Amino acid sequence: MLLSNLSYSQPDWEYNKILEDSIFNNRIKTCLLYSETNNRTIPKILINSNERLVLQFDDLNLNPKNYMYKVYHCNYDWSISDLSEIDYSEGFVNNFIENYDFSSLPNVQYVHYEEYIPNKNFNFIKSGNYILSVYDYDSNNPLFNKRFIVYEDIVKINANIHQSSIPRYRKFLHEIDFNVNLNNLEYFNIFSDCKVIIYQNHNWYNSISDLVPSFINDNLLEYDYEYESSFNAGNNFRSFDTRSTRYKGENIEKIFQDSVITFVLKADKPYKSDFFSSISDIDGYYIPDIHERNYPSINSDYVWVNFCLNFNNNFENNKIFIYGGLTNWKLSNNAILYYDKDLNCYENSLLLKQGYYNYSYLIIENDKINNIDGDFFENNQIYNLFFYVHDYNYSYDRVVGFKKINSNSFF
Repeated sequence: MLLSNLSYSQPDWEYNKILEDSIFNNRIKTCLLYSETNNRTIPKILINSNERLVLQFDDLNLNPKNYMYKVYHCNYDWSISDLSEIDYSEGFVNNFIENYDFSSLPNVQYVHYEEYIPNKNFNFIKSGNYILSVYDYDSNNPLFNKRFIVYEDIVKINANIHQSSIPRYRKFLHEIDFNVNLNNLEYFNIFSDCKVIIYQNHNWYNSISDLVPSFINDNLLEYDYEYESSFNAGNNFRSFDTRSTRYKGENIEKIFQDSVITFVLKADKPYKSDFFSSISDIDGYYIPDIHERNYPSINSDYVWVNFCLNFNNNFENNKIFIYGGLTNWKLSNNAILYYDKDLNCYENSLLLKQGYYNYSYLIIENDKINNIDGDFFENNQIYNLFFYVHDYNYSYDRVVGFKKINSNSFF
């Protein structure tokens, strides 16, 4: 029995550790996990359906590796669950990534890897939060981890977005009210067993997760809060287009042809405090692409993109970050802007694959993180609601409902 338990134990990492969506190796670039039918949604699939996720990433090492991936089941809070591998999967949770190709023409050479989940070697038999971990030899030292969610369609979620109910926040916050019809779902204690998590856009780190029902009417749970269920509305993301090296795309000031091509963006300025940008965006995502050739996954080049922010304020004791999907929704040290006296602006450069990108600037002031362009309730945001219930038979958190809402539908 001991050998059997060891064979199917999950995982190698310590329990109760929160697993983040992170890249741990600087060679790994353009790491994406998305729905096969929509690359601009939070990565999720409906259990027992034909839906699949696509994993793509580039390795700047030209020698192809026998990379493997491993799938971990997590609790609602992204800590490792108690489920063994045979309890949540069919097939093998450790598999080689078999699909790769070499870049063909770019100045910066790389190997492009691709995999689909689930596949002939692996499938899910339990809903829940999952981690897809890619590694070379040692699963305890991954190259990167990607989060995704497998859900069941059992409960019905109705939700709406409106301006904050609190007068002083009406112009700045999105307030989300919703109800959940349990459809006779079994549970033991509604307050401890049922959880709701709301994510803004595809951002795992901008979420609300501590709400309990404000009212219960038989099978209907009402969640009607004010500040507790509100998000900063933000402003529209800025954009730039590096899909062509021959002509200047959106927001491009100059292109320098060198051993590594450099795109210099037009100098940015913070929007005025009362200015809402009505320019449409792609919700902070980025789309690798190229104009001059086909097959952008292997023909797109890696280029330097130079950011310049004209800011009159003295931020000697504060930090300004380039932020969005291009930084994996994290405040990365590689994306900190530094003041350049010669240019008289805060600047930095990122090595990025050609494509169309959204971005914004965040600043840390007095231990608070703010968008330099402010918050406006008119701004369009996507919200993803997931409903969890704890299953005592198998001791894990099921995801039994999902709802996506768009603030543009309500304003």
